[in-house]
Amino acid sequence: MITLSDLYNAMNEICPFELTDSRDNSGALVGSLGDSAGKILVCLDITADTAREAVRLGCNAVVSHHPVIYHPLSALKPENPACILLKNGISAVCCHTNLDMAEGGINDIMADMLGFETVKPVFEYVHTVGGREYGYGKICKTDRAYTAAELAEKIRDCFGCTVVRYHDGGKPISTLAICSGGGGGNTELALKMGVDGYLTGDIKHDQFITAANFGLSLFDGGHFHTENICVGYLVGRLKKLLPGATVIPSEVCTDPCSYAISGEKR
Repeated sequence: MITLSDLYNAMNEICPFELTDSRDNSGALVGSLGDSAGKILVCLDITADTAREAVRLGCNAVVSHHPVIYHPLSALKPENPACILLKNGISAVCCHTNLDMAEGGINDIMADMLGFETVKPVFEYVHTVGGREYGYGKICKTDRAYTAAELAEKIRDCFGCTVVRYHDGGKPISTLAICSGGGGGNTELALKMGVDGYLTGDIKHDQFITAANFGLSLFDGGHFHTENICVGYLVGRLKKLLPGATVIPSEVCTDPCSYAISGEKR
């Protein structure tokens, strides 16, 4: 029988939990380590919809990138995804910042999908583990010089973005910092690094203004689209590490936002 402990150990091989940022909440967050975990649903977010999907499919475990419990809970309600899982005997392992920082993790996947060479393996340094520096993002050399408009189209097509918001810094882009998820706060770090462009998600208005003031091309591919790319990777790795398990990618975990574009709701 494959247990939650086996699943946790497999995830620890993929993205060691010792890499987890001290502000984060990753690990086995629902269930007990001896629980059965042979049928696994993989998703970016454990929402009420994905929790119910796990119930419907007869899964006994869920693996997600974003933690099902992140902020302290002041109340337990039936519609809380963690409560849905627990009520139905479903465990959860969440690998958040450790998957961001791990070798082969989300930022490596981003660079590979873009086809760009990594020239600096860590964009924002966080800590040293085992004598090696770990942190968020990468700095890449592009395969050719891009205009901001050309790169925005490439980003859209690579990650299936509904929209890519961007600021054109006015110069060719040959070096690009990338950071999956909500990395808008590192816009000034990108400026200090001297890159031509920076790709992340959840960029705020003032961060676009900073980019405009100092000539940085800045790209917001969306939090969902720059991270949902991890699901297929995790499914493949878990099938190899747990050959007796059934591993299923979620079909209901989607971008929670809708977009009105040219008069059409997208």
